[in-house]
Amino acid sequence: MKRAKRFYKNVDVVALASGKWQVRLDDRPAKTPAGGPLDLPTQALAQAVAAEWGAQTGEVRPEAMPLTRLANTAIDRVAAQRQTAIAELMRFAANDLLCVRASQPERLVDLEAAAWDPLLEWVARQYGVGLTTGAGIAPVQQNPDDLGTLESFVLRFDDFALTGIVAAAQLLGSAVLALGLFERRIDPDQAIAAADVDTAYQQQVWGVDPELTARNHNRLQELSVIAQFFDLARAV
Repeated sequence: MKRAKRFYKNVDVVALASGKWQVRLDDRPAKTPAGGPLDLPTQALAQAVAAEWGAQTGEVRPEAMPLTRLANTAIDRVAAQRQTAIAELMRFAANDLLCVRASQPERLVDLEAAAWDPLLEWVARQYGVGLTTGAGIAPVQQNPDDLGTLESFVLRFDDFALTGIVAAAQLLGSAVLALGLFERRIDPDQAIAAADVDTAYQQQVWGVDPELTARNHNRLQELSVIAQFFDLARAV
């Protein structure tokens, strides 16, 4: 893949009359892949994104700019297709990892309950949503009213929060875990541990899988960036 050479010398952040903060390259607005200005909701996020641009040497390496990628997604995709992003998150909620339980062995059943029940209880308190759990291979049917209540909260998230929550749900297979990360109910390590209860049990029985360990390391790095993105993008 051919990368663009660094075409700028200086990176700055300026406050806009709109209340947003713009990243500029040699006094010109930095652009998203779709060609829009890189206008961000907080000074902290703008400075962190600007630091990623400033750290590029020789070539601009998008893979080394994870906060910029999330910001680009918020501006280019989520802002233009909010309902698509919301629908994706609600699909995770309707089939949430934490709601699909093992029926055996007893040890795994207990591990899932210990890890997941407190998070479902938190969701019930935080959003007034009682998600249904089920064991076995039959799909779990969630109450449409509960999903509607959850969606009413999701609709209130701004484009940057929604971008991070959907990205976290994709990594974890769970809207509950993604929301827990956003609301600071859990940290990235706890999110990975909760998402991998079943896998961790299998490794206790059959031994450690090096490929899985490497994959989890990569997921943890990505989740850590998302958690940082949440914090930097918060207005307060």
